Amino acid sequence: CVSQLGSSTHAEQRADMNNMGKDEATAPPPVYKVCDYILHLRRYCKYSGLQLYLMHTKDDAKKRGRSRSRKREEKEKYGNVLNNYQQDAVSQEMGLKQFSTISHLLEKLKEDLHSSNHTFKQQFMNDQNDGLTLLLDILKVIQLSQANITSGLDQNISKGVFNKALADEHETLVCLKLCAESEAGLKGVAEHPSGLFTISVCVMSNFNKSRVLAMQILEQMCHVSLGHQMVADAITMLRLRFGEPVRFKFIVGMLMSYNSGPFQVACLRFLNKFVETANTLEQKVFLQVELQEAGLNNSELDSLMLKCGQGNDVLRSEINRWDNNHIDVSMLVSTNCKMRKDLQELQRELQKWKDKCEDLGQDNLRLRNKIAEAQAEDEEIEQLYGNVANGIETRHMEGNDDEEVHEAINSNIIDNDTVCTKQLIIGNVMLHSIISLERSDDQVVGTVNQTKGVTE
Repeated sequence: CVSQLGSSTHAEQRADMNNMGKDEATAPPPVYKVCDYILHLRRYCKYSGLQLYLMHTKDDAKKRGRSRSRKREEKEKYGNVLNNYQQDAVSQEMGLKQFSTISHLLEKLKEDLHSSNHTFKQQFMNDQNDGLTLLLDILKVIQLSQANITSGLDQNISKGVFNKALADEHETLVCLKLCAESEAGLKGVAEHPSGLFTISVCVMSNFNKSRVLAMQILEQMCHVSLGHQMVADAITMLRLRFGEPVRFKFIVGMLMSYNSGPFQVACLRFLNKFVETANTLEQKVFLQVELQEAGLNNSELDSLMLKCGQGNDVLRSEINRWDNNHIDVSMLVSTNCKMRKDLQELQRELQKWKDKCEDLGQDNLRLRNKIAEAQAEDEEIEQLYGNVANGIETRHMEGNDDEEVHEAINSNIIDNDTVCTKQLIIGNVMLHSIISLERSDDQVVGTVNQTKGVTE
């Protein structure tokens, strides 16, 4: 049986390897090599947030015909960065000139991570390339560009660049989510010093799809060992970053006010998983109270159910999941107090019955002793009665008169001091007295008959 089980296990493994090989064989090859993506990601990570989009800013300025003084100021201010950027682009091979923008790189990387074989993803995330760390770093650069995008640019240009930065942020999050589908990807995100905080900042993004992806990645991180604590630390840093009065305040506010089904589902799914992965019951109660202070309570969820959950089965199931995980502390305390009182009453009742059992045990012992004494007395009486009966029979056979019987009985009475024995002996004496009376009656009847005969 063991050999058959081992052979079946090996057969299943070979089948899985064959299926994986078939999937890798049918998967299309990547558009670019892993080394190409790594090389350009490392180059873009060296730029600051504003420098990442300077090339687009220059092209847009040319198209809009800005003044020569404006161009001269920008050239003096960012000339060194632009020269380095152009030199890097010229130094690359002909096939790599398509990566002249970070947007194009992220778009192609997303396609390759999604459609290429599993080997490409492993090579991208291995220790030598460390592509996941580069993605987290480039996401941080994009976030900095959103904060500093208006410095040195006019309003029209800053708006376009800001929208481009939002799109790049979304593409980066898609790549991170594809990498986080494996354990190696989740481990890489957890080992990054600021990776989870960088992802949690995207929860406050102006792009709804980026919020959804950030929530999904944070929910996946809760499955990792110690992932709950790391996500909690990232949420705490997010509160300090945006000045929230309590944690989850902005998240709960967006959940209740922002009418978006995918975001609401992703947000509730993350909150449910975050509470469920707490280590102790005390932590679950603390998180529940903290979320209530942030505005998430059963009444608000009921209104959300009526407003948005009628046609959304997934949202309704997540709300029901929250209700099932909810811990009613007031009800637990009242139930605990009632059970304690009932327990005390039952303990007193139990002690009462124990005392009764002890009393009954003592009574039983006394009755057993009395029964033993009575049995001993019965044996003595039976023995004495047997002796008396034997003596009477012997005396009757020898023809002794009643006086001798009385003397024998009296001699036996003297030897017995118990009351029961005396009563029995008195009964025997009365019996013999009756016998004697019958004899005397017979003698009287005989005398009368004799007298009648003489008279006749």
